Amino acid sequence: MKYQVSVIIPVFNGEKFIKSALNCLVFQKNLEIICVDDGSIDGTKNILYDYKKNFQNLQVIEIKHHGLGYARNTGIKKSLGEYVGFLDCDDLVDTDFFNKLYSKARDSDSDIAYGDLKVVSARGGSSDFDLEKYYKIIKKDKSFFYRNFSTAIYRTSFLIKNNIYFKNIFVSEDILFAHYAARASNKLVYVPGVSYIYNKFINENSISSVSCIDTSCLKSYYELILAFNRENLDKLDYQYECAEIIGTWFNHFVSLYVNSFDFQKSLYKVFDLLYCMHSLVRKGSKYYRTLRSISPLMSIYLRKKKIIKNKDFNFFELLCMDLKKNVLLVKDNFMFWGASNFLISYISANGSVSGCLGIIDISDKMIGKKIGDLKVYSPSVLLKKKVTNLLISVVHHQENILIFIRKYLKNNGLSNIKVLSVF
Repeated sequence: MKYQVSVIIPVFNGEKFIKSALNCLVFQKNLEIICVDDGSIDGTKNILYDYKKNFQNLQVIEIKHHGLGYARNTGIKKSLGEYVGFLDCDDLVDTDFFNKLYSKARDSDSDIAYGDLKVVSARGGSSDFDLEKYYKIIKKDKSFFYRNFSTAIYRTSFLIKNNIYFKNIFVSEDILFAHYAARASNKLVYVPGVSYIYNKFINENSISSVSCIDTSCLKSYYELILAFNRENLDKLDYQYECAEIIGTWFNHFVSLYVNSFDFQKSLYKVFDLLYCMHSLVRKGSKYYRTLRSISPLMSIYLRKKKIIKNKDFNFFELLCMDLKKNVLLVKDNFMFWGASNFLISYISANGSVSGCLGIIDISDKMIGKKIGDLKVYSPSVLLKKKVTNLLISVVHHQENILIFIRKYLKNNGLSNIKVLSVF
């Protein structure tokens, strides 16, 4: 092979980010850099060709817009490296990331080598994820490698021999790729001390920012669950993953479209898939318990799917009924926790909420704003107002939010405040 590692960068309208991605690669030794321009219509193409003039190890491939999976597959087929790695155009890697992964992979004759992960938030903070603890799990069961896709390199000949490519699907093409690659590999090796740097901010051109109203998103998750099912879905960890996958998708879908015509119209299209998903595991399993904590809205679906299948049914109205029921339960001197899309839609449709003292949110963008006649405050307002109850009005991962709230109340001597969920 001409290069040790070919690094494939799929790019779609990435002019704001691509320079930073390229700068962390161009001076690493023995790398081929393959930029696959996925039909960009901004200044991405000009930037790529400017870099190509100065770096002989960089090649630019132009294709029509097909999505991440197709672009990465194009890069694999054109690569000249012994191994291939992947970098999204809005992410970074440590300056010796691919070199160290290659050395370890070559010395151990491994099909896959992976490092650590660093997540950088929109506010500039960062979290380091030491993946060594997962290595012990992965050595026992390689199927659990699927979360480590971006932190790894893969032997090129191994991928081609086993026909392992990305599926051209809406989301989770990387998870499926990693799952099948790990299952077919001879060996996976962990390399501590070098990190893939994931920038967790909103890139409007990112696949993750594209509308999830397209039900192909749900089909992608369904295929992933089927892949788990072929392995051993009876394992509790798999049941948790299935619950998380479905719950996360459903939360995102509902929070974006709960009060729109498109949501109501599209909801009917996904019933059969949802039913297939939650019927893949036994009733009463950890899956169901996990699903309730991750996605209260999905829990409502499971409990009331017969009602929802009625074409005259309005899902938003059902959620509003649950909110009204809990508001009546707490009566007065309460506050909502979380200026969620659902709560905003509810207040917009129903007006003021009797007995409510306001809304608490931790987002700087929301604090100080008004939703209807309710003001949004930071959590510190609880030290001043006489609040008896908090209603969690956020649809995402309520169990984690509940833990955060209770810890905050305890640390500030406010344990007398009761915490309930809207749903």
